[in-house]
Amino acid sequence: MTEEHREIVLDGLLLRQEGELVYLRPEGDLSPKVAQQVVNVLLHVKKQHGRCFVLANLEKAGAIPPESRRLLIDHGTKHRPDAIALCSAGLLARTMNALVFGAMNLLGSRKQNTMQFATEQEGRLWIEAEKLRHKQTTT
Repeated sequence: MTEEHREIVLDGLLLRQEGELVYLRPEGDLSPKVAQQVVNVLLHVKKQHGRCFVLANLEKAGAIPPESRRLLIDHGTKHRPDAIALCSAGLLARTMNALVFGAMNLLGSRKQNTMQFATEQEGRLWIEAEKLRHKQTTT
């Protein structure tokens, strides 16, 4: 697997880099160890490409403990991803997202570019449209 396309499975989280896209599929709670790995990959992708898009399938996601939330919020306010598509989120995942993204929006200089979708395919299509939009605004 190349650096551009790599896959990591860590404590119930599938984390896959697809070029400038980071795909996440957590199962269960997001431990601080796993949250730090997510942040590391996001930083790597942003450094490598100058942009970073996130597609998260949250169908089996659990809670995000306070330490994990702090890591994600700190990263999101300092290194805002270009777009984040959240897919198949249940009530618990939507509640956790409200806490995390609410804090990022409050503490960050710009609002997070996030959308929620019923399916991963809808999220992937939106991310592709966001990539095109970003290319047009930077050329």
